[in-house]
Amino acid sequence: MHSTPSSPEVIVHNEAKIFRDKYKWWFLLLVELGQFFIIYSVGGISTLQRQFEKIMGLTELDYTHLIQSVSIPGLILPLFIGVLIDHYGASAGLISGITITSIGQYIVAHSISRLSYWSLVIGVVIKSSGSRVYYLAKSKMIRVWYQDHEMGKVTSISAIVSTLAGITGDVAYPNIFQYTNSLSAPFYVAFVAVCVVSFISLIQTYLHWVLMKHVEVRARRREREQLSISKVAGVVSSFPSIFWLVVFVSAFLHVTYAATRMYQSKFLQTSFGYSPGDAGIILGSGLAISGCMSVLVGFFVDRFGRIPQVISFGIIVIGAGIAGNAYVPKCDKCYYPLVPLAFLSLGSGIEHVVVTTAKMKLLPEKQIGLAFAIYSTVSSVFTLIYPAVVGEIAQRTYSTSGYHYVYLANLGMAFFTFGLSLWLVKADNKHNKILQRVEEAGDEERLLQSTVELENKPMKQPEFPSP
Repeated sequence: MHSTPSSPEVIVHNEAKIFRDKYKWWFLLLVELGQFFIIYSVGGISTLQRQFEKIMGLTELDYTHLIQSVSIPGLILPLFIGVLIDHYGASAGLISGITITSIGQYIVAHSISRLSYWSLVIGVVIKSSGSRVYYLAKSKMIRVWYQDHEMGKVTSISAIVSTLAGITGDVAYPNIFQYTNSLSAPFYVAFVAVCVVSFISLIQTYLHWVLMKHVEVRARRREREQLSISKVAGVVSSFPSIFWLVVFVSAFLHVTYAATRMYQSKFLQTSFGYSPGDAGIILGSGLAISGCMSVLVGFFVDRFGRIPQVISFGIIVIGAGIAGNAYVPKCDKCYYPLVPLAFLSLGSGIEHVVVTTAKMKLLPEKQIGLAFAIYSTVSSVFTLIYPAVVGEIAQRTYSTSGYHYVYLANLGMAFFTFGLSLWLVKADNKHNKILQRVEEAGDEERLLQSTVELENKPMKQPEFPSP
């Protein structure tokens, strides 16, 4: 028996609500398992910076360009894929993302074994493309399955999984290298790992399809209800100004943290005498701190709101970590570098949860794919430009000052981003404090009633009325 629709276009079966409530946490488990292996496979290069420079003969600029290549797909691909996912659905994007990532990972491993720098760059670009497609599809699915009052918890769980994947990568890549004395071996292991994702994704996609099967479309689908490619410009222009402020704060904060993190492994090895494996373990412990902080922040945001203020606090913490890196005294295998690393990790845990939750709160569900694609593009532009600046600084000053001036440049970026975050607090006060309010649990069926609009994919099951 059908429930009374709140929209004349959509009827939600009771079975849909029951199915969602029964399987939503199993679905999240599958999503996060996939994310774990994707993140693990995409990482690794920064943990072996010194080894890449020795074995493949890379300079500081070569290494910087290699890191920059991760962001090349983000210039155009996310917008294109985001629109397609919003228009046709997330399942195809998820499978495509995994396939592309696995191809790129194999090219990376094979290129390292042949010591081919430019084919390595191509492989990095390809696997980065796949991971971005996967991330956009995953974000779309998450928004379909979970309600506003669940987003803080879901984002926290996602942050924990990302952290665990990062820890595994930080520990595994350098230690596999030490055990095998082969620079390509850790990347072949990662190729096998990402292949495992393909089997997990089949189950995940099936659950998503079953949820969609329980949603019945009534009357006709109208062109105006779909996020078509021809309507993208109009949709983007309708985004609230505060969304763009969140995007820029998030992108600047991400690039500031990343431009510090990319040198951490070599910093620990050259300034403090740690082996590659020990440096990886230290970096992994930092990520563990980040994951714990993500959990606390997720629950705090769900209960108290105050997202702009939390973002500002996170920037201060990251800035403290960067300053510590710039001025920590050098010693042999001492614990001094763990203090700034702890601050960086705490700030990273704050940043990941709050900026993702903020973007989720500001826009309708049907525009989430496009919104995250825009953020990915903006972030990629900054990640292409800013690391080139710090790479040039490293090339010119490393032999005499190490990464001291690189960290000072990053500290300046942190101050600038903090100023933007204060602007965000002021802007949110003028927008009814949407980012500071605590969302209450709403109608349990609201999310499912909008699922068809989210997917915008015609149902072909025979028991459904024709469009």
